[in-house]
Amino acid sequence: MFFRVIMLVILVIGGLWYLGSEVRERTFARAGSDVNTTSKKGRTTPAIELKRIEEKKKDLAKKVASIQAPRAMLKNGKVETLSERQQYVYKVLTVYVPHELVVAAGCESEFIHIDKDGQLYIGKITPDRGALQVNPVHDALFEKYGLDYRHFEHYLAVVMYLYRMRGDQPWKSSAECQKSLRFLA
Repeated sequence: MFFRVIMLVILVIGGLWYLGSEVRERTFARAGSDVNTTSKKGRTTPAIELKRIEEKKKDLAKKVASIQAPRAMLKNGKVETLSERQQYVYKVLTVYVPHELVVAAGCESEFIHIDKDGQLYIGKITPDRGALQVNPVHDALFEKYGLDYRHFEHYLAVVMYLYRMRGDQPWKSSAECQKSLRFLA
């Protein structure tokens, strides 16, 4: 009996701790606070990520030109042809973000950042935006640092900030698609 009570107390405390961390993350995202800006790889903010992106930008044209983008992808059993614009987004993502986020972009938006009408791509099911479907809950980060969703480098700065802080957790909703996604030459 005593053992069961101790286990119950441990589970309750662990659950409260986990719930507290979720609330802190949501509050941080809304407020755009600098609290908890240290990732496993050191201190980061969207502004720091933007500087990293701008440093890479110097060699971007050469790198993008040297990358062979797939012409199509096999997604959920269907072959989808990629336009030149989608291939370019693929190439830029390949330069700036880890491969797992490139795959996530294929599932989340099919490499569309700006749609045919020149508008920021908004998800079909959720109000998430852009190539990697950043949730509006992160608007405070864009506002605090004077960043614009439509400007791809600004967008990638926030994406990399989220990735460094939370790993691939924000893109877990498309995990099944990511496992089966294949790029075709």
